[in-house]
Amino acid sequence: GEEDDDLMEVDIKVEGMVCGGCSGNVAKALEKVEKVEKVEVNLETGVASVWLNVETMGDALEALPSLVGAVTDAGFDAEPVF
Repeated sequence: GEEDDDLMEVDIKVEGMVCGGCSGNVAKALEKVEKVEKVEVNLETGVASVWLNVETMGDALEALPSLVGAVTDAGFDAEPVF
């Protein structure tokens, strides 16, 4: 839809998700981060795709530490995927 035009997608590799409940916890943690509009977690690849409501890629990169921190706080290892 048109409202997706302003969203930037960033991917975060998450280690340690072994069940659907885990991926749900990761998604919930990420959804609480500022500027996050949408989260999709792929359990098979271990990648969380996050859509941010930001103007520029620079803004998206600034949000990455918060995203990684949210996943880490949820008990998983995370690193950005570029």
